[in-house]
Parts: sequence; structure tokens; C-alpha cells
Amino acid sequence: MGRCLLVLQSTADRKIDEDSGARVSVVPTWNGARHARLAALVLGILIFLELSSAVVMDHVVSAEKRARFETIFLKEDPYGYYILPHPYLGWVSTDLIDEQSRLLEHIREGRDDVTVVVLGGSTTASGWPLVTERYLNEELERSRAPKRASVFNLAVPGWDSVTNLQAYVWMGRLLRPDFVVIHQNINDRKDPYLFSQAVMHYPHISLTDTFLMRRSSFYRLLRFGYLLSFNTLHYGKAVVRDNGPDIPVQSRISSYLNDGTRKQAHSFFMTDYVDAGRYPFELGRGAALRETYQGLIRLTREDNATLVLTTHYLNYTKEADWWGLSAGAAAVSEEEGRAINVFIRNLSVTERRPLVDLEKTMEPYDALLQEDGEHFSEEGLDVQGTLVGKALFEILKERYGLATQ
Repeated sequence: MGRCLLVLQSTADRKIDEDSGARVSVVPTWNGARHARLAALVLGILIFLELSSAVVMDHVVSAEKRARFETIFLKEDPYGYYILPHPYLGWVSTDLIDEQSRLLEHIREGRDDVTVVVLGGSTTASGWPLVTERYLNEELERSRAPKRASVFNLAVPGWDSVTNLQAYVWMGRLLRPDFVVIHQNINDRKDPYLFSQAVMHYPHISLTDTFLMRRSSFYRLLRFGYLLSFNTLHYGKAVVRDNGPDIPVQSRISSYLNDGTRKQAHSFFMTDYVDAGRYPFELGRGAALRETYQGLIRLTREDNATLVLTTHYLNYTKEADWWGLSAGAAAVSEEEGRAINVFIRNLSVTERRPLVDLEKTMEPYDALLQEDGEHFSEEGLDVQGTLVGKALFEILKERYGLATQ
């Protein structure tokens, strides 16, 4: 069986022979100079797009939006968020996971330290319990006490006192601590997370997407521009405040990039599958706060632990400016914040629990607050941690008959 070769030729590859009039095939010649110019042009365009995109991302896009974008797409570990989903606490931090490991190791070793569990939100997670531990150990050593202190920071950014109570049941009680210190205010002004019934789902970022983001400024700018404008194009507004299951992940990322108030990424990726958000929580908030503290009092009494209450110092003017609150909203926020401090003071009296009144003792250090009026700088954390340490050591001196040098 023979084989047949079929060759298709375009009219551009043929010409008419001048003598015979027959159509003959012509093999095109390689125009190296023309192709080199074309390649150089394409390469120049690509280089221009890459360089100009880098300039736009670095100098035109706001630093905050760029940082938020990179939080999602350009982490060293594409799944390495600081805040992690948790089945019934809502979320935890990687610091809390590390602290849990340290707590369990402490239990396994059977150490006879003075143990302190600290509960709170971001203003506690920021680190002042480390200062408290250092202060206690310095004072215990100075008084020649046989014990040392171990302070376990079980605070997580965004947690309220309801979640703190859950975390104490879940983790803190295992320690049978000598002291439990709770430091809350800001997050207790919001509806308890427990009532929201929302689940956190971070966006899945493929390794390919991350690779292209790291290698191409132009691709990064295209993705940023698409996500930044997604809500405006699809919903007619930059921020969509909806936790419903029908809101796509692109919209959540777009809201995260455009919203100048909520600072933590995880709050944009909560999904309310049971529509719990339709219920008003205003009436339940105060009851939840009272029941939470009563629960802590009851549990610490059972554990033979001393519950130490704290108030919270805030600069309400800075706080309102930072969050862009209207005058009316700022007034309500301040009223709620001061009311919670009053509640804590009254609870200290009625339940005979020690109080560290930080609203009063930290006021002289207002200049050490950060711009949000809520979180202290490193210097402020040193002061706050020392004040709590002093209060705890006074109790220890009386309990163990310690004499200071």
C-alpha cells in the first residue's frame, strides 16, 4: 500500500514562472533581523509592564491595601495564617497553640510553680503577661521564696469574655492555676461570637497563583486591580457587609482590601450558614457578660484559684478617630466602655475578688497608647504588666508570708 504526501501551500508561498506560466512553490526565507526586532519589541513591552507594575504597586497603591493583599497571597506559607479556624472557639492564634503546648508540658513535668492563667483579647495577647511573669520571678527570687512563677497567656485577638470562659474550660482548668486574670472591655462591647454561629473559611490560594504573584509584578497588579474593583463592579459598592453563604470569596477579599475599619483578615471570612445574624443581640449582651463572669467566679472557686479582675484604660477620642466613628457612635462606644469598667468594679466588691483598676492607674501613661487608643506600645505593656505583677505579688506575700528584701 503506497503512501501519499499532501502538502498545503498558501498563495503567499507561490509565484508564477515567467517562461512557462506555471505556478511554482517558493520556500520563504528567514528574515532574522525582522524577527529579532519583533522579539526585542515584545521583550521591551514585557519589561515595561513589569517595571511599571512594580512602581504602581509600590508607590501608587496605598501601603495598607498592599499589605492586606500580600497577607492573603504572598505569605511564606500559603496556609500560615496567624489566626486559625477552631471548631468551637471560632478561631485561635498560632501563639495560643504554642502556649497550649507549653501548658501541657508544664503539667507533664509536674512543676510546683505559682501558675497564672491570663485571659483576654488582642490587648492581652500583645504581650504584657510576659512582663508580669518576669516581675513575679524577680520578686520571688528577691524574697528567697522556693517557688517560681509561670504565666500562661491564653488571650487571642478578637476574643471576648464569653470565648475566654470557653477557653478556660477547654484549656486553662487543666492547669489548676493559682491565679486567673481576665482583661477585657473592647470586645465585650460587641455581640458575643458565641451567638453569631459563623464559620471561618479562608480563601484557598493555589501554589501556582502564589508563584506567579512572586515572579510577576504585572500579574500581581492585574489580580490586585480585579479584586479591588470586584465589589464595585458586581454590587455597586466597595464593601459588602454580609456573612451569608452566597457571598463569593472574591467579594470577601474585595471587602478586606477596601474596608478601612476592620483590621483582622479573619473577620472578613466568616460565613453564617444558619442566618443567626437576623436576631438582635442587644438585649442578650449584658446578660451574657454577667453570666460569663459569674461562670468564671464559680469555676475558679471550684479550682481553688484566685480570680483577678481588671478594668481597661482607653483613649476614647483616639479610638473614635481610628475607627472613623461618628459623634453619636463614639459617644455610645465610650458609654459602653465605661459601663463595663463600672460593672467590673462593682463585681469586685460584691464578689470580693481582687481588682487591678488599670483604667485609673494607666491614665498617666496615655502617651504610650498606640494610634488606635486601645493598644499600648512596648513601653506601655511594660508598665501594665508590672502593675498586674505587683498586685499578684501582694497576694502572694500574704499567702506565703514572704518578706521582701
